[in-house]
Amino acid sequence: MPKITTEYYVERDRFRAGYPIRVPVVEIVEIGNGGTSIAWIDETERLRVGPKAAGAYPGPACYGKGGTEPTVTDAYVVDGYLNPEYLLGGELKINKDLAERALAKLAKHYDMPIEEIAFAVIRIANDQASSIIRQISVQRGYDPREFALIAHGGAGPMFALFIAQELRIPSIVVLAIPAGVFNAWGMMMADIRYDIVFTNIIKLEASEGIAKHINEIYNQLEKQILKIFKEEGIEPEKVMLVRYADMRYYGQEWTIKVPIMLGKIGVNEVSEIENRFHEAHEREYGFKLLGNPIEMANFHIVEIHRTARPRFRELSEKGSPDKALLGEREVYFGRNRVQKRSGLQKRNASKRFYN
Repeated sequence: MPKITTEYYVERDRFRAGYPIRVPVVEIVEIGNGGTSIAWIDETERLRVGPKAAGAYPGPACYGKGGTEPTVTDAYVVDGYLNPEYLLGGELKINKDLAERALAKLAKHYDMPIEEIAFAVIRIANDQASSIIRQISVQRGYDPREFALIAHGGAGPMFALFIAQELRIPSIVVLAIPAGVFNAWGMMMADIRYDIVFTNIIKLEASEGIAKHINEIYNQLEKQILKIFKEEGIEPEKVMLVRYADMRYYGQEWTIKVPIMLGKIGVNEVSEIENRFHEAHEREYGFKLLGNPIEMANFHIVEIHRTARPRFRELSEKGSPDKALLGEREVYFGRNRVQKRSGLQKRNASKRFYN
């Protein structure tokens, strides 16, 4: 079950307040950072990457579709990370000369070799991505070294190695489903889900009156959402119900989403809800304020209808990496060039790329 929030802000960071979206959304932290992100120089002469992007069209300069701005993909091409002959399985040929031409103005400005400025663009882009992952892991009490990094999106696998190295993430998972369409595939496989959020700020206390008020609100919301499913032709018996509440200590601005038990809520259940909030607050912020008044700000109902999942067959282990080898090329790793080599006896000394 993905983590859902009703307090999401588009383009919010430590410098900007962002734009509030007061509807249930999957809690994410986004960054304008991808293969088409444009490298540019700001007013203080600093090299920046993103959030402006070349998009799918005209795209990076190396695609030869009219793009002239230097992008992260162009930097990967210049330094040898992308195979110029086999992008999209060979369907998209990329032009290294156009990539070098796009990056040349940056190289000239800083009086640097073209490969060094390309590597600088790559490192800046990946450092930005690493910073975001720190924000959602280390700053929330999670150790990245205990997790795997899932690489998806068109440029995800290109960034993954640098990010994992920076944060010491031990495993990278690149899925069999092509990375560029993985998100779209995920949306097609997603369950049918409806959310209803009702704002009604009440002071939580273990009393019959408060318990009755909570029951009335949840019962009303459940009837409303079941009606929606009936109109969609989905039988209520095939729907899974989940309850949440956005809660906070009295005087706080931000809320925490707390799971609420199903069924009738009595005085004992209200006390349990209080305990759940204290525990959730301690997990989120590292402390709890026992005895402090608690508010329920939003009542949140979720109804989910599970969709049929495709069956995947296990791939055979026939074949070998040697047959997948398309070629060898030089790759620039920041003042160190890995020379391409040939011959079985030298294989362990070379960097080989199966892409």
